[in-house]
Amino acid sequence: EITGSSTSGWAMGYRFRSTNETLYGGLWANGNANAAVNYYTLGPSYNVGLTVRNTDGNVGIGTTSPGNKLTVNGGSGQFITTDSHQRLFLTSSPLHQSILYFGDTNLSSQGRVAYDNNYDDMYFNTAGAEKMRITSAGIVGIGTSSPVGTKLQVASGTTDLVARFISSDNKASIEVSDNDTTGYISVENDAVSIGSV
Repeated sequence: EITGSSTSGWAMGYRFRSTNETLYGGLWANGNANAAVNYYTLGPSYNVGLTVRNTDGNVGIGTTSPGNKLTVNGGSGQFITTDSHQRLFLTSSPLHQSILYFGDTNLSSQGRVAYDNNYDDMYFNTAGAEKMRITSAGIVGIGTSSPVGTKLQVASGTTDLVARFISSDNKASIEVSDNDTTGYISVENDAVSIGSV
């Protein structure tokens, strides 16, 4: 058992030692001057390891103050399986979104990949704003959050150049087909042609 100051903070728990007194870790309860438990920790010392906060059940790895249901501070995470496909499920209610955020310590949600379960849309954010959306009908919108009608809609705002297609060869073509005809829009030697390649 270990104890701390009764006027500031305290920790007590079970230590795991070998027969030669080598400390391998412990299970600790950490509290404050009001005798309330702040968090529980399983690890090499009372404030390092896997933490469960008493007030809300939040779990922290590498932190004693997890702000979410799971907070990992430092290092990387990895999921490993050798006998099946690897899966990560993000599940919410039918009327809400399943969201994966990307960011840094200053701006934690600048990037986002989200699935709207209410409308079955998936959208992608960069720099804190939506840049692309795929609707439930399979319509892709770039620069618009409400693409309709065509399979691909690109909105450039006030920018005149909407899209760029580049070939490293001396000729570049875009193919357009229906059920019985294929046509091309091509550029070659400073000339634009419409027809076959």
